[in-house]
Amino acid sequence: MRFGWTPAEFDALTPAQLALLRKEDERRTVEVGNLIRDAVQNAVANAMRKRGRKQQPLFRKRAQRGKEPARRVTRAEFGRIEGALRGL
Repeated sequence: MRFGWTPAEFDALTPAQLALLRKEDERRTVEVGNLIRDAVQNAVANAMRKRGRKQQPLFRKRAQRGKEPARRVTRAEFGRIEGALRGL
């Protein structure tokens, strides 16, 4: 697994944590494999297409989210929030 930990940090993990790490590593490996498979399928389909047909894009364009207006925090609101955080 590629997490960049020292052997001491890795040895300190519990069996449950190790199982979760293995599951996450498996999920990531499958995801990368699916991306590679889809890219190869797309390349083959584009190479074998008939003359005059458009290429299939590798990724479909997503609709953009609506832009939310920037919310300005007033001094009064900032003071109220800061006071609430001090009470914690």
